[in-house]
Amino acid sequence: MKSQLPLPPEGFGWQLYKNVVFLKPIGWTEQEMTENIAGIPATTYAASPEVFSRAKQFEMGVTIQHISGSQRIRGISAKKLALVYLKPFLDAHKKEEVLMLQKSTQGDFERTFFRYRDAPPGLKPIIVHKFIVANDVTDNINIFTFESPVETWNENWVKYGTPIISKLNVMPSVPSEFNRFTEELPPLLEKDAATVMARGMAIDSAKTLCARVGGDVAQAVVKEVTAWRSRNDGYLKAAGQAFDEIGNRHISDGGEAEKQSYLRMVIVQTGKVTSESVLRRFGGANLDNAIVPTPAQCLSEASSLQSGQREIRNTPDITKALLPYMERKGLPGR
Repeated sequence: MKSQLPLPPEGFGWQLYKNVVFLKPIGWTEQEMTENIAGIPATTYAASPEVFSRAKQFEMGVTIQHISGSQRIRGISAKKLALVYLKPFLDAHKKEEVLMLQKSTQGDFERTFFRYRDAPPGLKPIIVHKFIVANDVTDNINIFTFESPVETWNENWVKYGTPIISKLNVMPSVPSEFNRFTEELPPLLEKDAATVMARGMAIDSAKTLCARVGGDVAQAVVKEVTAWRSRNDGYLKAAGQAFDEIGNRHISDGGEAEKQSYLRMVIVQTGKVTSESVLRRFGGANLDNAIVPTPAQCLSEASSLQSGQREIRNTPDITKALLPYMERKGLPGR
């Protein structure tokens, strides 16, 4: 499943927000907001290298808006609402201020690219790039906005805007009545599988981080991680198989693309949990930075693996549904 997402470019990490997977620059400040627009649920995510708030907006950064249920709640299709959203921006800017306006269709998605120069009185001139994705089938709209002062636009667009906008992935997000779970594939199984996978990813990360220390310390960690993986391989494979089966449930509603989107969502969410766990154990070191853990931290990791504290079979709270699943499937390694 890790192969579902490529390694992020240096300085970026994969981030999940609603039905979108995108590249977020490491270290950027994040904020989220939820509101209703004429009774339609809308959420906003914003990130910037600057400290910002609703009262003090950033000069350079990215905003992701997610609007869901316009057809169901107000009888306005997603594609029509996208046009309603765009019209005030078009009306407020002269023809020479509009730098790009393109529309295309990809499957159920209608995509609009809109870039314009904005120079409100008394404020620094900026360039704003909007990428709007509307899907009538799933009743969703995503609006991606990248903005920067005119004077630094070219540099910021190449360094940040292009990777963020060009690499983002909007998941089809099947209709709300879809239920990916069954009696044999319950929500607890998904939770167990995610916890088991996160533990495996965290232990793999420990090996990579302690390689930065080198010498006997790194060798000790490699030895214990390898042994741990061998002992717990059955649980790790079962977690992957469970996700694959739950993912197959999406095919009838959204095809293979929907299954792959689900698996990407799982990877991003699990990766976030893994990163937080690794940061705690290694004093701020993780795969997204170059911090070198201390020899003591790495030796402590090796010791905990050797002692059996991290064995999946010794932590039954995370296999309440996974173990019965393995028994039903006749999977080895229990």
